[in-house]
Amino acid sequence: MATAVLPIKKRLNTIKRSTYVCLLFNFFSFLLVIVSSHLLTYVSLIREFREALKSRTMRRLDRGTRLNFYERVLTFFLEKSMHTSKWIKEKG
Repeated sequence: MATAVLPIKKRLNTIKRSTYVCLLFNFFSFLLVIVSSHLLTYVSLIREFREALKSRTMRRLDRGTRLNFYERVLTFFLEKSMHTSKWIKEKG
């Protein structure tokens, strides 16, 4: 309603700007939803990986074995992320 008192040219510029802001907000909110869902999925998966490692070992692991485990988990997540990105790109 505040744009009704502006001249027509300024009113159109204000409407254009608000449209761009709305589109950017929609894009960033969509991006935030995707990122947060991936993050929650990865957090639950790493928790499951950690619990699986604890349940399958009887003694405390040395540092090299733990680093090897975390390296493999990181590789798994990176490959899964690339696969998911390719899948989203093919669908979109």
